[in-house]
Amino acid sequence: MPGVTEGGYDRIPTRAFHSLRSLCAVTLQELPKVTQPLLVFTSPQDHVAEPANSDAVLAGVSSRVKEQRLLPRSYHVATLDYDADRIFDGSLSFVRELSRAAEAS
Repeated sequence: MPGVTEGGYDRIPTRAFHSLRSLCAVTLQELPKVTQPLLVFTSPQDHVAEPANSDAVLAGVSSRVKEQRLLPRSYHVATLDYDADRIFDGSLSFVRELSRAAEAS
């Protein structure tokens, strides 16, 4: 998005990369323990994290309420991109819907 600077690294330290791979493996194993409602925003054009990662998270959790919303106009740091309002407004509406459902039951 014009006028926005996305911070980043010019290289990846090998120790950090190894640590990240280990964390990913543990995270996948632990996903079934997640039972809380889950809203996942996915940028189909993400150049860092493949959109299939969102599918893996959604498939791996045990949450009864889970939803994926696509961000067609954003890349990796979507909160700084064109779909930022969609994330903020969508998160708020998701929580409000859950709150209304809890109050009704």
